[in-house]
Amino acid sequence: VFEDHFYAARPIRQTQTSYSVRSLTLQTPTSVQLTLHQKDHRHFRNKDYAYSWARLILAKKDFDGYRYIASLYANDKVLGLEERLEEGEYFIVVLMEWKGRAYELGLGCQAAWPVLVDRPKTEDYKDIISDLS
Repeated sequence: VFEDHFYAARPIRQTQTSYSVRSLTLQTPTSVQLTLHQKDHRHFRNKDYAYSWARLILAKKDFDGYRYIASLYANDKVLGLEERLEEGEYFIVVLMEWKGRAYELGLGCQAAWPVLVDRPKTEDYKDIISDLS
């Protein structure tokens, strides 16, 4: 975490068969660091606890759909993605392969300028998975 940067965090709660989408609006080009945080073993009684596989996808809203920017796929406590982004509207897609019940995640966003991370309306992203496939 950079002391001179702005940081926003949002909780995400999913069911086993769903995905989550958050929007990110930039008014100024800037470098953005996105982090996805899974709870660690201290929150669970199971001694064999392992992190679930997670996919973090960043896409930009274009005039004819969505443009893929970057993604990560890992089963770590924290997934981190850093990109230099132009101004505009972006979407962050979180897909989890849960190892049992679904649990809450944390999505963090850090940038040199204030950014708005929000939960978009469903109609704003209803085709995002098929457009990015």
